[in-house]
Amino acid sequence: MFRARDGRPTDAPHWYIDAALAQVLIDVAVQRNTPYCFDYEHQTLHSKHNGKPNPATRLEWVEGEGLFAIDVKWTDAARAMIEGEEYCFISPYLRCLITTARET
Repeated sequence: MFRARDGRPTDAPHWYIDAALAQVLIDVAVQRNTPYCFDYEHQTLHSKHNGKPNPATRLEWVEGEGLFAIDVKWTDAARAMIEGEEYCFISPYLRCLITTARET
């Protein structure tokens, strides 16, 4: 169970992911023609309008630690911001694949 630092989710007590739920995401990722995108400033939501690229990656579950993005191919701009510690946290946008927990 987990929550965002800003208090989300607001419509449920927490989010939840375990090895079985992570495997669903991993299996879907393997079946996709293109890998999942991991970006900064939710770039994937705006790329159609501004034409900027999105870095792609694979997913891996680590028991006791959580779901990780591996082999991320950041753009030079994103890498510079991460190395400059302008971005230190993630803000996932997983639409239609994970639902919020309604009960603990």
